[in-house]
Amino acid sequence: MKKVIGLGLAVALFASCSDDDSSSGSINPDNLLKKWYYVSVNANGETELWDDHEACGKDYIEFSSGGVLTNVDVYGCDGNTPLTDVFNAAYTVNGNKITATAGGETQTVTIKKLTASELKVAYTTDYDGDGDEETVTETYSSNP
Repeated sequence: MKKVIGLGLAVALFASCSDDDSSSGSINPDNLLKKWYYVSVNANGETELWDDHEACGKDYIEFSSGGVLTNVDVYGCDGNTPLTDVFNAAYTVNGNKITATAGGETQTVTIKKLTASELKVAYTTDYDGDGDEETVTETYSSNP
């Protein structure tokens, strides 16, 4: 599920400077330039909290200037040092859409909300593997 989520946002991924819903406007890409920690995924009317964080660190995505999106999966701890799996993608922003490309695959998400501390994106995918596409909404927080 982590790779779907990471690419979903990378996808990383997200609205104007206000707290208003941003599903129909363009965004200021500079507002994305930070770490976003996974909070939850909503699909098929069910919300699943992201509880796969380790004691030494949390999974996150980070948008950097120059169009680089980094997905960091903290999968264990070596003492107090996080053990990580890092996945990079290139991203662009067009209106309220973020498109990420990695490994020859491209994913586009729609930014639903972006505030100083919350990011929500939505996309469609066969989330549950039943052959039907569902709308998936991912929520992120800038607070670890």
